Amino acid sequence: VGSEMCIRDRSRADLKQSVLAVPVFVNNRIFAPLALRYLESALSAREVLDTLLAPLRDTAREIGHACELAQGETQANNTN
Repeated sequence: VGSEMCIRDRSRADLKQSVLAVPVFVNNRIFAPLALRYLESALSAREVLDTLLAPLRDTAREIGHACELAQGETQANNTN
């Protein structure tokens, strides 16, 4: 699904985990990843995508927007 999300499997001998990650964009550039690690015994990949992907994307969007606002404020303060 391109740069929209990533699920990566990580396993330990005693605990099977996966990670769901989405990019945080600031000024149309990838600024950082926002990741959620979960236990596969608690949620299936389908459950994660169905219930957590949209809120994770929304949160990444809010973080990116807040960073853009903060950058704008910093630039405005530097010109005064």
